[in-house]
Amino acid sequence: MRRTLTKHWFLVGLSVLIPSGLLLGRFGSPDLVSQAVGWIDARVVTATVLFLVAFTLASRKLMKAAKQPGPVAVACMINSVLLPLAAWPLAIQFESPDLRLGLMVAAAVPCTLSAASVWTRQAGGNDAVALLVTLVTNALCFLTTPFWIANAAGVAIDLDPAAMTLRLLLTAVLPMAIGQAVRAAPPLRNFADRFKQPLTNTAQALILTVVFAAAAEGGLQLAGVGDGAASNAKPPTGLSFVLVGLAGVSLHVVALVGGFYGSRVFGIAAVDRAAIAFAGSQKTMPVALLVATSPTMLGADDLLGPGVGAPFVVFPMLMYHTAQLFIDTAAAKYFRKETEDVAEPVTPPAADRDAVVPRT
Repeated sequence: MRRTLTKHWFLVGLSVLIPSGLLLGRFGSPDLVSQAVGWIDARVVTATVLFLVAFTLASRKLMKAAKQPGPVAVACMINSVLLPLAAWPLAIQFESPDLRLGLMVAAAVPCTLSAASVWTRQAGGNDAVALLVTLVTNALCFLTTPFWIANAAGVAIDLDPAAMTLRLLLTAVLPMAIGQAVRAAPPLRNFADRFKQPLTNTAQALILTVVFAAAAEGGLQLAGVGDGAASNAKPPTGLSFVLVGLAGVSLHVVALVGGFYGSRVFGIAAVDRAAIAFAGSQKTMPVALLVATSPTMLGADDLLGPGVGAPFVVFPMLMYHTAQLFIDTAAAKYFRKETEDVAEPVTPPAADRDAVVPRT
């Protein structure tokens, strides 16, 4: 039991902090909630998380992958174009503006910052392709994410695409660039490699603080106190949460399976198709939380202080993220049967094997 809890502490944290935050907001006073979570600034937390994951992100194989850009282009197309397109008709079916917008946020954010590489290695695939897709989609998220949310969310919100673009550029892209630049110094690179797991755990713990703050405001809105711009309607029903979760799971599975088997028509080897499957279908949580919880981005009232916007927008992303943890673990074992026919099995480093919950 202890080993399981240690290995899956992030999922345990989500399971505890989400209901705790909802209960705090639902039954606590606004002043109490503000004291508990008002100090959490999602922008600062996100920038710190992205710096840490970029700082620990090894990029030695990127040049090799760049010389054969075909698989990278296919995965980027799936992640940044096809997934948002597929989410569009599903999102507009939901009556709740929060869930409509949340599903589009989940589909429009870039690839995870390291999980795709970890699972690609576990599947015996080419993790250099996954790494390059990670960097390309995250570097362009300040353009692609605002575009999809502004044009396909189907929600009447006071959205300023220019402000969102600038915020993503400063809060997501710039910290990643700084993290990789700092890593270029050999002593700092050695430090990052040596303490990779503690730094990763720190980043994940910071994510949990933002999740808790968003859940707390969700509780306030359940109590009729919140007034975020994206939540003018009554709170979503339990059935709506289930359906939006199923929609997210379906999107991920279609992108995962379609990426692996569909890219076969281009004559792409199985080791590269594994990278396409994971990098094309996985989505990052920090950028999604930044978009979903930022009042500036979604035009929500700053009820609890900086960085807390429309709370129920975060739930589709949480569901998508949690589902991809379990689905891709099984998929990696299945895809490995094909990659082993053309490549030697790849054993992830010990730090990566322990990091069951990805560094997003």
